[in-house]
Amino acid sequence: MNFEAGNHSITINQESHDTSGSNDHLKRYSKQHQLAPNYQPSVIYGVELDGRFDCLIFAAGGATGVSQQSAMIHQTSLFVGIGDQLVGLSLPDLQLLWHKQVDEATCFDIYLSPDEMGLLVHGEMAVSKVSFTGKLIWSFSGKDILTEGLAVHESHIEVIDFNQEPYQLDIKNGALIQG
Repeated sequence: MNFEAGNHSITINQESHDTSGSNDHLKRYSKQHQLAPNYQPSVIYGVELDGRFDCLIFAAGGATGVSQQSAMIHQTSLFVGIGDQLVGLSLPDLQLLWHKQVDEATCFDIYLSPDEMGLLVHGEMAVSKVSFTGKLIWSFSGKDILTEGLAVHESHIEVIDFNQEPYQLDIKNGALIQG
């Protein structure tokens, strides 16, 4: 999957499920970021920036697939949702700044919060707001898994659970407005 953000071109590929010590990847990467070293990774992403910098990210949790909402750039950082983690990488060298488990299962999508005070993370079990430095601001879980859609509006988020129950959450504090 290719992304364009500002002056940067980003490519993220899902790599084969082997161990971090293996050299069986289609491309050799200069850095490896193992987010859960005591566990076999369930998902591996290869990240390349501007054709010059690259890294592999190994994560546990639910196996995610790369989508248009898997990554985003804000100021001098690249943020990637992978497995159950949100990852902050420095630009342009893709050094690991931080990583945070943002869901008990898997991270589907990440969005810039409309108030520009952090990132909104749509996970299977929770919707969260995380600061640009990796601090959890708030988290919300519904009655069932949150797999039926998410829409970000100026002041609130709408998310629908597996049983088609809708929830509206305040962007600033995650408070339930309706649901």
